[in-house]
Order: sequence, then structure tokens, then C-alpha cells
Amino acid sequence: MLYLARAKKDSRHHLGERNTEPFSERQNTKVVTVLLCFGKDITVDSELHILQHSLGVGDYGDKPSHRNLFVTGAGCADHLICQALVDKGLMSIRPMNKALTGGDDCFVVTPKGMDYVAMNSPTRPKLSKSKERYMRYLEYSDCFDSFIAFCRWDARPERDWNGG
Repeated sequence: MLYLARAKKDSRHHLGERNTEPFSERQNTKVVTVLLCFGKDITVDSELHILQHSLGVGDYGDKPSHRNLFVTGAGCADHLICQALVDKGLMSIRPMNKALTGGDDCFVVTPKGMDYVAMNSPTRPKLSKSKERYMRYLEYSDCFDSFIAFCRWDARPERDWNGG
């Protein structure tokens, strides 16, 4: 059983009027389409998530892309979302050997979809100084016996991040 409904972006749990428009005729301006599939709510704000996952660029779209592939089968909510993305021109279906995909469809992101990801991915939240230092520690931790030894090294004024 599949129902299509619309909800305001701020209230994910409150469903508005039923939407019976086909995917290709839908306007996605400041409205999140919600799919109710087998009793689960799935926001089609996840369209961006599927595009990001297909490209392997992370939630903020700032990692280098290392793939362009999304495999899903008919009857899955992701398949419906991918079909909607095909209708919008953001993805296309690649004919593949069904033995490789387990009989499922293989979707690839189009250049228009790559531009969409670049323009609509949220920016990475700014980290506090202590979190930035901890991220540096994770990167350089193999060189130090303890965190305090790293902190002493990290605090030296000649480091780039300390203005050196």
C-alpha cells in the first residue's frame, strides 16, 4: 500500500493534504513530499541523500566523489524516489547485467544531478576549537604517546593553525 502526501518542512510528522500528482508534474519548492510505504514515513528530502550516496560525497557533499551508482529494486521506497529523480532528469537508469545487480535496477546520477547536489548540500557545521584539535589528534595520533604530548606539540606557534 503506497500513499503520497505533502508536509511542511518544519513539521515532519504533520501530514497535509493528499498529493495525487505524478512525480514528473510535482513542484518541490519548500514542500517535502512524504511517502508512506508499508507504514513507514520516508521524506523525499531523501532525494538529496540518495544522490549524495550514489556519488559517495557524504552528507555535506564535500568529500571527493568515488562512485556514481545506486542499485535498488521495484517495490522499495528508494526505487520510487529514484524513479522520481529520473523524471526530474537528475538520475538515469543504466542497463546492466541483471546477474550483477541481483535483478534490480541500476541508477546513475546525471551531470544535472551532480549540479543539484553541489547547490543543495548543506554546509558542514563549524567545529569548536577543541573539536578541531581533536580531529587533528585523530590524524596525527600515531606519532604521539599521549594526548597531552600531542597538545604540547599542537600548541606551538609555528603550526599553520596557530598563525605560524
